[in-house]
Amino acid sequence: MRRQRSLLPLVLICASSSVLLLTATTNADNLTFYMKADCLDSTNYTRGSAFQANLDAILSSLPAAAAASSSGFAKNITGGAAPDQVYGLAQCRGDISAERCRACLVNSAREVASRCPGRKSAVLIYEGCLLRYSNASFFGEADTSNPLYMCDLDNATQPQFASSLDGLMRSLAEKAYGSPRLFAAGSVDLADYEKIYGMVQCTRDLGPDDCEGCLATNAVSKIQTYKNCSGRQGGRLFNWSCYIRFEVAPFFNAQAAETAMSTGYGGYEEMRGSETLQYDLGTLRAATDNFSEEKMLGKGGFGPVYKGTMQNGQEIAVKRLSTISQQGLVEMKNEIVLVAKLQHKNLVRLLGFCIDEEEKLLVYEFLSNKSLNKILFGA
Repeated sequence: MRRQRSLLPLVLICASSSVLLLTATTNADNLTFYMKADCLDSTNYTRGSAFQANLDAILSSLPAAAAASSSGFAKNITGGAAPDQVYGLAQCRGDISAERCRACLVNSAREVASRCPGRKSAVLIYEGCLLRYSNASFFGEADTSNPLYMCDLDNATQPQFASSLDGLMRSLAEKAYGSPRLFAAGSVDLADYEKIYGMVQCTRDLGPDDCEGCLATNAVSKIQTYKNCSGRQGGRLFNWSCYIRFEVAPFFNAQAAETAMSTGYGGYEEMRGSETLQYDLGTLRAATDNFSEEKMLGKGGFGPVYKGTMQNGQEIAVKRLSTISQQGLVEMKNEIVLVAKLQHKNLVRLLGFCIDEEEKLLVYEFLSNKSLNKILFGA
């Protein structure tokens, strides 16, 4: 029989290199177990200011938005101009339910006031979720500063443990940054019916290259070489942009993890390889007043089209493909791969696309009071 093992106390190594013993059981059921808060900016906001109002709006909306998305991820930007804008990001571990995702993030949003009072930038890390906000944009930028290591007190005794662990974590990292969800979990067999269980995840605002750098260069390669984690049976490394964990006992929901890994958007990498621009969902929501009816230009077989205005004044048309139509997804792939390569005065130019949460969007140039008939045949 496989030896049953509870997750024993861990050594916690903070950015300041202080060492604490944690006696709490930090297993998969304790997802709101507090890990760390980084108060990133010494600048404080004024109570009752426009910044605080925007921050309160971000903190109240992100938990529900992340829980409602199929990937447990959400980001948002409040309206208004700098220095009152707030950029917010929330993400849950890929194997947890929407209900537990929301509970974890609600707890994070509630705790931020006491952990980082008055700060304009902060990151809160829990076992099951991450919450981050700032007065400056950080989306799409891998941040590996101030890593948090957590290492098991028990040493591994199997001779092949180190090599098996390295192979498992590198394999999971490749799966993660090669998929839209930027998440992977799995296990590898050891002797005597034992296994090593591993999980890796990047925040979903990153592109594959940045995720690869965060996981492969700044996490997987360091977890076994760090002085207090080398040769241990379990360990974790948290960066602000990625996370890895391994144990010799199960700690994740295998069925939910498998579902998360198999859920993606067909043709995603092919679309990313086209010469069109990948737009941020928050940017397109802001441009179209959150896809308001007043901005709708019309509705076709695959979804409605909205007029939008970017911050630089550029006018765009956004086609919002059906969230339940697989045919719409195929249509999107074909349009991006084929239409993006065509340039002609009689064709509306495809500017880019967005795949985020449940949304599949195509962005075109906006032609005021024009149609293909008018271009071809006159007024």
